Amino acid sequence: MQSVLKAIYPPACMGCGDMTEADHALCGACWRETPFLGGALCDLCARPLPGEAEPGLRCDA
Repeated sequence: MQSVLKAIYPPACMGCGDMTEADHALCGACWRETPFLGGALCDLCARPLPGEAEPGLRCDA
């Protein structure tokens, strides 16, 4: 059944819809254009925080 579904609905890029090798993946072009979060982030909500990144950071929200 899985092979029939993959034949009908092949894996597609979550950004642009181009074919990919795996489900829920990004193609190379979308991967390059994706802005990833970095620096100091809250461990619970990923809100950007001032200062240096370290484990266990939490924002006030």
